[in-house]
Amino acid sequence: LARCRSTRKFASLVKQDKTLVNILNTVSLDHTVFAPTDQAFDEFPGNLSSFSKEDIRALVLYHVSPGLVSLDALLEAGGGTVPTLLNQSVLGEDGLAQRVDFRVDVEGEGEVVLGYKSEGRVVTGDIPATNGFLHLITSVLLPPPPTVAILNSLPTEFSTFTLALIKTGLYRTLSQIPNTTAPSKGAAGNLNRTTLFTPPNTAFESLHSSIPEFLFSTEEGTKYLRALLEYHIVANFSLFSDVLYTDEGEVVEFKDGEGVSVELPTLLGGGNCSVLVDVGGDGNRDGGDGDEIETKTKPDRVKGEMITVNGVEVTTMDSVTRYGVMHVIDRILIPGGWDEDEKGKLTVEELKERLKPWIKDGDDKIRNVLDVDHLEL
Repeated sequence: LARCRSTRKFASLVKQDKTLVNILNTVSLDHTVFAPTDQAFDEFPGNLSSFSKEDIRALVLYHVSPGLVSLDALLEAGGGTVPTLLNQSVLGEDGLAQRVDFRVDVEGEGEVVLGYKSEGRVVTGDIPATNGFLHLITSVLLPPPPTVAILNSLPTEFSTFTLALIKTGLYRTLSQIPNTTAPSKGAAGNLNRTTLFTPPNTAFESLHSSIPEFLFSTEEGTKYLRALLEYHIVANFSLFSDVLYTDEGEVVEFKDGEGVSVELPTLLGGGNCSVLVDVGGDGNRDGGDGDEIETKTKPDRVKGEMITVNGVEVTTMDSVTRYGVMHVIDRILIPGGWDEDEKGKLTVEELKERLKPWIKDGDDKIRNVLDVDHLEL
């Protein structure tokens, strides 16, 4: 790292911290370093001089992955996540590894691109070292932001979902992870790691027009809106396309080419999401009764891996957040799932019937939480 003329600024950050020097000099363990070039630091919008020693250490560790991760392996995978040496308590008391997402730019020059909004492209890969690989990238990778920060940064896509979170008080819940008491009637304990299945504005627009009006414009509808949103939030499990962080702090890796079915508990007590993860698939899904379900959107992986949630397709996967992961889905999740002929036809009364087990007439009114300036964004 120190000998590479293109990474002197990154090497300088490492040299300032003996802990980092010891980690990267260890020959008993292999590491893969995604090293930003000097030009990447020149173009970095932040002010590193204002970073604390702990912040600098976290920044560097987020660029280091345990083990050997070759460029060919990343290209072959087509996309997914890579663990880093940044272990954070925000993912639970066990301090699981923060991950960095990557994809292959199939519409460009086929480069590997890493990180949320960082767009760190691997320009030179597989530089050998005695204890690992060095990949040169074009941007400085920042540890992932909180979930609500990602939602706020994409208002044209998620403004309706964000408004719904604010209206029901769940925005505050997602902003106060970790150590927030799970607010549902059936999911007790604290929220640590999470998985958020996020419907874009178009998913709300595809509902019958009477449903958004009921959910957002009536006092009764707010209770149903909250229940509906709770069904999109998985508590204490983080499901990535290639690995699962469990509520017990275990890391379960998915083998390439194997479909994996996982039951995940949501904040809607008793309303589990049935999630089918198919890693290394061909873009088709078995619907459980032997029939194949052909995907309607372009897979965001070279090899066509997909995630479906109760039959609803994940259109963008592995948006890594500080507290876990977020996946974009193309339809609203409802208990009981969707019949194909229900799209745009489900009525308010039918929706209320689906959510009735989680709604009590005596529930307190849900206060609109509009004063969010104090929350961490």
